[in-house]
Amino acid sequence: MTTADPLSFPGYSESQKDRESVLVATGAAGETPLEVIAFDFSVFGGSLGVVAGERIARAFERASRRRGGVIAMLASGGARMQEGMVALVQMVKTIAARQTFAKNGLPFIAYLRNPTTGGAYASFAGLADFIWAQPGATIGFAGPRVAAELSGESLPEGSHTAEFALDHGLIDEIVEPEDLRRHVEMVLDLVLGQDAPLPATPAPLSQAGRTDAWDEVLLARHPSRPTARGFAERVATGIVEIRGDRAGTTRTGLLTGLGRIGGYRLGLVAHERIALPPGAFRATQRLVRMAARFGLPLATFVDTPGANPASASESGGIVRAISGAFRDILEHPRPTIAVVTGEGGSGGALSFACCDRVLMLEHSFFSVIAPEGAAAILRRDDVPGVARDLRLTAHDLVALKIADGVIGEGQTGAHVDPGTAARGIAAAVASFIRKPGEKDPRPARLEKWRRAGNSFLRGA
Repeated sequence: MTTADPLSFPGYSESQKDRESVLVATGAAGETPLEVIAFDFSVFGGSLGVVAGERIARAFERASRRRGGVIAMLASGGARMQEGMVALVQMVKTIAARQTFAKNGLPFIAYLRNPTTGGAYASFAGLADFIWAQPGATIGFAGPRVAAELSGESLPEGSHTAEFALDHGLIDEIVEPEDLRRHVEMVLDLVLGQDAPLPATPAPLSQAGRTDAWDEVLLARHPSRPTARGFAERVATGIVEIRGDRAGTTRTGLLTGLGRIGGYRLGLVAHERIALPPGAFRATQRLVRMAARFGLPLATFVDTPGANPASASESGGIVRAISGAFRDILEHPRPTIAVVTGEGGSGGALSFACCDRVLMLEHSFFSVIAPEGAAAILRRDDVPGVARDLRLTAHDLVALKIADGVIGEGQTGAHVDPGTAARGIAAAVASFIRKPGEKDPRPARLEKWRRAGNSFLRGA
């Protein structure tokens, strides 16, 4: 393909000489079909023109027909000036092709090389499922020199780099070129591979709980007890993380990504035992929607005191972020399971637990408010007594018909023996995913939560 020089731009026809900024290749990674889009910065600065846009769109269309993935390796300065608006509208063309591709449940990876700026990055590449970058690459909507000139501001040290982008939750990983093939194959295996169930093992369900609620609170918060992320990393294999919310937050207090538990592919969300900023809930929405596109079940691991109530959270849209996480998990089209591994704090934690099945580790707890907060509001100084009154232990929540079961932690508890608890979690999650359920679990899930608490209604 060549362009007909739409603007009759001086000298453009002669300078083309059958060169183009985008090359495409059809092949495979392992046994999985793969379309590769490669930008050549030496040709018109890797700019996006009509030929480049058409090649990109056709690559997505071929990948759809082949049921494979797409990786775009970018090095671009933006839309091609010599083609004017005809080049600029290639942003829309490539987004339209990417969105049609996304509806087929197939993975798209963008690898940002040096430099990656302008129209290619701000169009189809910015919508990739996974965005990785080459170390030290210049990355941004505009290059740093242009950004400084147009804004009239001095840029901070390290701005517009791959490392800056990672630190602000804009990309998922910095990947060395020699590691790129391995990363691509991991993604393709999780999205387009097959489940490989391991031999089933029974989950150790606990029948009798401790009697003192405050003791349970202290055990759930024990500094030697693994966080939810720690448990997830013990029970899941082959995790490919997505980092940040793509809106400026990278320190979300979460592990979000794809992985396998018991050989089953699934989406994962796990807490790091901190109060969560708005970006944590936005990152969760991103992961849940990705898992939905790929038709994967979802497992959440809950251990957080809840949402961060600080002023920065309010200005960052914490309320809408929480409600959005509730909505997306409730609407997930595949089975969902939540495991409370430590503390479940108020609505911020509940937004991760509105699943088909809710299990709790034996010494975890879930409460409408932390016992200390409840005691302060009630003007009581007996926090252990308030903890008992809140009925917050794992066995209390089963009795209240909120949790569906309790996973045992062995004789000593997860703070001493995390392996027993981790094996119980892995067995319970794998057992839940293994069982054939409704083709679309959403109606039953919505009905379950629609009826929550109704067994305690009187006179209705």
